[in-house]
This record gives sequence, C-alpha cells and structure tokens, in this order.
Amino acid sequence: MGTLDPLLHAVLVAALAALWLHAGIAKLRDLARLEGVIADYRLLPEALVRPASLALPAAELAVAAGLVAWPERGAAAIASAALLALYAVAVAVNLRRGRRAIDCGCGDAPRPIHRWLVGRNAVLAVLSLALLVPVGARALGWLDAVNAAMALAAVVGLYATLEQWQHNRQAMQAATRMEEG
Repeated sequence: MGTLDPLLHAVLVAALAALWLHAGIAKLRDLARLEGVIADYRLLPEALVRPASLALPAAELAVAAGLVAWPERGAAAIASAALLALYAVAVAVNLRRGRRAIDCGCGDAPRPIHRWLVGRNAVLAVLSLALLVPVGARALGWLDAVNAAMALAAVVGLYATLEQWQHNRQAMQAATRMEEG
C-alpha cells in the first residue's frame, strides 16, 4: 500500500475538521429546527428524534476534534465516513420516497434535499477514509505550511462555490416549474 503525502494529509484533515466544526455549530445554533429536520426525514421513531437532535451536533463536533487530535484521527476518520454515509442514505431514502421538499439540515439556511447531496456525501466519505492511508515520512517545512493554507482556502472556496451553484440550480429549476405551471 502506498503512502499519502503529509501536505495532502494535512489539507484533508483541516478541510474535514472545518466541515464538521461548521456543521456542528450550525446545528447547535437552532436545535429546534434540527429536531424538525430529523422528524421530517421520517426515519426514526418519534421518541428518538429529540435525542438524535442532541447527539448529531455533539458527534459532528467530536469528529472535528478527533480529526485534529493525532491519536484519535483514525477513529475520527471512520466516524466521519460513517456519518457522511448515514446522511447520504437518509437523503437517498427520502428521494426514493419522492420527498424532495424537505430541508437537508446540512447548513445554516434551509435547503431541499437533492441527488447532489448523496454524491457529495459519498465523495466526502471516501476522502475521510483516505485519512486511514499511512502518511509519508517527508518532513513539512514553512513552504508546506503556506501551500497548505492556500490549498485549504482553495478547497473551502471550491466547496462553497459548488454548494452555491447547486442551490442556485435548484432555485432556477423551481422558478422554471412555477412559470410553466
């Protein structure tokens, strides 16, 4: 088995930790909304909705912390992939049921679920598992730190751009359907 370049590893760790930190904080800001979102997915018995709404942000913040803490990184990478797979399955099940108008619950602003979320979460799960690949022995220098910061900024910018593109695409499709109907 090959090794992962330490610079790529550092960027993946930082990007995924930032993703989970943002997700956990966004959910904690509005636990009532999160509880409604979880209920709307119709995957849990009503008695488990509230506990799940408390457990999810805690799990996301624990994953973020685990990713930046070296001894727990492997477990956090597995937990990251598992949460992302769980979210992908929850979205896929509801899409299969024809329930496209429910809030994804994946950010600050309500957004309907879409196939895009299933693919996005699958890619992020694979990237999470990439953190299990052994890291090469190359020492990181100051230039690597600059490159890591720039790469992280590029990754965050690309992620935000793709998310906004998908949001705009959904809004345009909804507007077109309203004009036609």
